[in-house]
Amino acid sequence: IMRVSIVTTTLNAMPYVVEATRSVLQTGYPNLEYIIIDAGSSDGTLDHINSLRDTRLKVDVIKGITQYEAIDLGFRKSTGDVLGWINGDDLYYPWTISCVGRFFTDFPEVQWITGLPTILNAQGECISVGHVASHPSRYLRNGWYKESALGGLQQESMFWRRSLYEKAGGLDTKYSLAADTELWIRMAHYAELVPVTAPLGTFRMHATNRSIAGRARFVREQEDA
Repeated sequence: IMRVSIVTTTLNAMPYVVEATRSVLQTGYPNLEYIIIDAGSSDGTLDHINSLRDTRLKVDVIKGITQYEAIDLGFRKSTGDVLGWINGDDLYYPWTISCVGRFFTDFPEVQWITGLPTILNAQGECISVGHVASHPSRYLRNGWYKESALGGLQQESMFWRRSLYEKAGGLDTKYSLAADTELWIRMAHYAELVPVTAPLGTFRMHATNRSIAGRARFVREQEDA
């Protein structure tokens, strides 16, 4: 059975991290690896994470590490055939991990998938569901999936094979907010992004989202990617 590794990075992620971690660990999929790297939380995040008793979970605390440094480190520590990351305030659905594992097992030619993009409000209520769309590699390679063009691609809904991630060179940790966009551009040189007609991940909108609070920098980094 295909091994799926999920990485979460946290820094003072309460209260949302409670639901985020539950959304990963709720799955009955038998070959999950979950890696959490915390940058030195002081708000109860670590107390919650350390209270989780699950053999599938590995936790590191590295004070001062940046988000993308932590994600990259998590992937390098992981052992899965399929990778994905979810932030400490976002969610997977109950079927997400099982669906992803089965999909990559049943379709060995597929390297990279995305689900229907969905958005939650701060209270956890779904306020938006996107539509199925094709994402031609040429468009991705040209960087057209940016806020200023065709709109971004939802990182929470993305999953890919380790081999593709390594072939593309992994995350560029010089970015603060848009390393995902830049990674999609490079991965598109090697594989087609395949849409899946099911919601797989969801982004939670709230006042302290890094990409919302730092929107100007996020858009600027996207343009530079």
